[in-house]
Amino acid sequence: NETTHYSPTLCAPKIARVGIQDTGSELVAAAQWAKQMVEDQDDAKIGIIIPDLHGRFVQTQRVFSRVFSTAETQSLQPAASWPFHVSVSGPASHHPLIHAAQQFLSLNSYTTPTLEICSILRSPYLVGAVEEETSRGNLERLLRRKNIPFLSNADLRYYCNQETWDTWSPKMADCLMTFDQLIKPGAGRQQDLTTWGNTFEEQLAVLGWPGERSLNDSDIRALETWSELFASYYQLTAIIGDVTRDEALAILSRLAESTSLKRIAQDAAIQILTPIEADGMQFSHCWMT
Repeated sequence: NETTHYSPTLCAPKIARVGIQDTGSELVAAAQWAKQMVEDQDDAKIGIIIPDLHGRFVQTQRVFSRVFSTAETQSLQPAASWPFHVSVSGPASHHPLIHAAQQFLSLNSYTTPTLEICSILRSPYLVGAVEEETSRGNLERLLRRKNIPFLSNADLRYYCNQETWDTWSPKMADCLMTFDQLIKPGAGRQQDLTTWGNTFEEQLAVLGWPGERSLNDSDIRALETWSELFASYYQLTAIIGDVTRDEALAILSRLAESTSLKRIAQDAAIQILTPIEADGMQFSHCWMT
């Protein structure tokens, strides 16, 4: 056997210490700096090291998404993968696709807060999101102008069904009608989680979730997490007895909050990591918060 000795090329890093007013401002500065590095150098491999990343996952994801936002990512059309990857996985409920599913299921209540309805109307994970984007936007403006705090599904269907109005959204009206029909059979009684889970999955399918657009890697990861989450939900049937619909939804919500998103391999140019995860990795540029 032959032994080959490898001597890595050592470089003298340029180190700078920057004073910034607060942690929020530093995240924004780090995101803007990383974006500039990627734009200036095609082969840049950037590390953003955040010691308390687990506690700041949502804030970090939000700041970097805003800084890297483009006309494509702001629209309802499928967006290209982000050039950054946050290594830690937050709760499943924080992912837009899973959050949308929980929002849709909140329509099981007799009335829903109007602000929640407005968010649902904008959702890209709803059937006809692109086709009825304009009419649903008009409906949102109408609801905000009327300043009604809560709205029933029947009221929402009424606004969607007005053919002579600029709020006419027939696809939305049709799926809401079928959704409501799925509510009625078990609305007032107690059932096991398997029965409730089947109903909830049927309701999501009726509303077109997870949408008609192509799913990106992040959405696919969330969809896989949701499937595993529901498998755990069904297993609880053996432990938890019959419950009401509201109790069944509350259990699903707690499960989504306590379940972490599935992780997938990432080769993004910008890696956002904890110090332990970054140990041993090499970057062309690095920012330690």
